[in-house]
Amino acid sequence: MKTSQGSIAVEALLLVPALFVFATMIVFAGRMTDAAGTVHRAADVAARVASQSSMNTALERSRIAAMRSMANESHVCISPAVTVDRSRIQRELHYFVRVTCRVDLRGLGLLSIGNRLVSATSSEVVDVYTQR
Repeated sequence: MKTSQGSIAVEALLLVPALFVFATMIVFAGRMTDAAGTVHRAADVAARVASQSSMNTALERSRIAAMRSMANESHVCISPAVTVDRSRIQRELHYFVRVTCRVDLRGLGLLSIGNRLVSATSSEVVDVYTQR
């Protein structure tokens, strides 16, 4: 009868690093998903605020709303940036918002993944009947 001395040590030596890499990939996917959701919500909120504000304050109020939304939602975004543009297409006034942030990947050094940039855009049309 053969003895299997040391087989558990060999199995552990092979399985533990693989399981650790798998768990790290799950954390990476969670952070990326959280950041993407946060950025999309911030872009939507900023575009909505811009469309409901007066022409004079729309740009600044939408930037502030996006930054507050991202600050309240998640802590995975590093150095967020918000750009707000407005353009007139025929009689309609449109606000276009683009929100970007770098995802905090500290603690995931085993995967050797560099910084990832997540961005989202949103647009809203100003209601011509409210004259805002």
